[in-house]
Amino acid sequence: MQFKVPKFIEMESKIFGPLTFKQFIYVGGGAGLSYVLLKLLPTALALPAILIVALFAWSLAFTRRDKYGKPFVEVTEAAFKYFTKTRLYTWKRTPKRPEEVVEDYTQKDPLLSIPKVTVGKLSDKLHDMETQQEEKTANR
Repeated sequence: MQFKVPKFIEMESKIFGPLTFKQFIYVGGGAGLSYVLLKLLPTALALPAILIVALFAWSLAFTRRDKYGKPFVEVTEAAFKYFTKTRLYTWKRTPKRPEEVVEDYTQKDPLLSIPKVTVGKLSDKLHDMETQQEEKTANR
């Protein structure tokens, strides 16, 4: 027996026409605040304020979650807390290290940058390689 698994579980119900309850509150609150601003302020001051309130209410209601990874309400709340809380900056003194003087020996004498291999070291390496080769052939 197969069961149908419900999809879109996190989707909010549309209560007021095409709007969810939260969207309706945001848009209605923005419209109400715009009306109050229109009645209290002179028209020249009220229109820019109404435009700002309307844009903010619209973005609260209709900004998609994909854009910021969180709902716009949470992003706005985090920004408000960031700008209003006090910040304490502590300074820790670190001791200064003397700057190391690095000389470039290759400019003075190019032969200094080439490692020197003596005959004794070379013959030791050759002897090691020969004994390893002999051990491999003896083990076969």
